[in-house]
Amino acid sequence: MGNNRKRKLVIEEGTTEIQIGEYADYTQLETVWMPDSIVNIGNQAFENCRKLKTVHLSANLERIGHSAFRGCAIEDIDIPNGVKMIGEWSFAFNPLTKVYIPDSVNSLCAFAFWECKNLREVRLPKYAGSKIGLGNSCFSGCKNLEKVEFSSRFYTIGSGAFDGCEKMRDVDLTEVELIKKNAFSGCTSLRCVRLDKIRIIEEFAFGHCTGLEKVEINNPECKVDKYAFEFTKFKSAPIAASTSNLKKPSEVTHYNNNKYDDYHWSPSDIAEYYGYDNVQDYYDNL
Repeated sequence: MGNNRKRKLVIEEGTTEIQIGEYADYTQLETVWMPDSIVNIGNQAFENCRKLKTVHLSANLERIGHSAFRGCAIEDIDIPNGVKMIGEWSFAFNPLTKVYIPDSVNSLCAFAFWECKNLREVRLPKYAGSKIGLGNSCFSGCKNLEKVEFSSRFYTIGSGAFDGCEKMRDVDLTEVELIKKNAFSGCTSLRCVRLDKIRIIEEFAFGHCTGLEKVEINNPECKVDKYAFEFTKFKSAPIAASTSNLKKPSEVTHYNNNKYDDYHWSPSDIAEYYGYDNVQDYYDNL
């Protein structure tokens, strides 16, 4: 019980690892200082340290484990360049306001920043390294998130990655190849999306994005799953004329001023299949 009353923790120099659950549930802990010898923070190391607000991380840190800081009170964190993995649930339920993920990170796991409701700005890794995916539900429930800086390193957006990010308006997804189901579901302020290299958009990926006005899909081989755009209202239609996987009703030979030599559409079929209910500009040459 004595340890649980600590307000400040200074970890001994030379320590290389914080063990699994070592300081979990230290309910009075407010400040942690780590020496630069620390390379690994174990799973659940500081989980549910509900008053923990200030954390000084090791400059040589490489791994932040599963739920390491889940349920703490951290408002600001400087994640050092050199960190390679940010584990599942690692910062979930913290009042963080901004997060800059260093370029060294090659694994940003599921639920890492789940329900960080004060989070407004995220910078994702930009330079060097191989392409990586964004974990499932990584930023789900971050309802005040407005700005996300993407990069060419991210080729996959995981299921529910930004589900419920109500204030996010614009995202640059030009390099993304796969958007999984519900990735942007409920992003009601999202206005415009451009997809240049996209190969697959899974079901409900942009479902309930009620403010979505424009989507550009510039890869003619893109596969768009059923209901990918359910409950959205487009002012311009998203599908490239030569996209290969679309339905082919017999009633229409032109769509959005482009003639289909091989594919034929019905406005009602398109709206039903892709899930958006205000598709316009079917009038030309009908």
